[in-house]
Amino acid sequence: TFAKRYPYVAELSNFRYEEHSDSDYFTVLKQLDSAMYSIAGIDKGVHLYDRSIAAAIFVATAGNFKTMRLIMSDALKSCLQRDGPCELNLADFHIACECISLRDRLADENPFALELTTNLKTINDYQEKVNE
Repeated sequence: TFAKRYPYVAELSNFRYEEHSDSDYFTVLKQLDSAMYSIAGIDKGVHLYDRSIAAAIFVATAGNFKTMRLIMSDALKSCLQRDGPCELNLADFHIACECISLRDRLADENPFALELTTNLKTINDYQEKVNE
């Protein structure tokens, strides 16, 4: 039966936004970024672990890995389909965020159009609310 094949239960939760570079969130972003740049042959551009990109991804997804993956995938597709040098930029993430239904989004506006300080305040307010 199914239970015998998979005897262990894993409960996955959303990432917490922690700004230190060895946090789970930033560690995953660094690894994904490295894989994206390597596999896709991206020349240059923004990185997932850049504070402004990482904060905007979190605001867009509330730390939900599945939704994060969708945004990253669509941003990469946008980058690869563009004529010219293969450069991942903020506009790729902005477009991806516009094309996906983001039910966990923490802000009404596209987080990739907001300032870093605005996104960080949104994250802080959210995490305080969750921790109550």
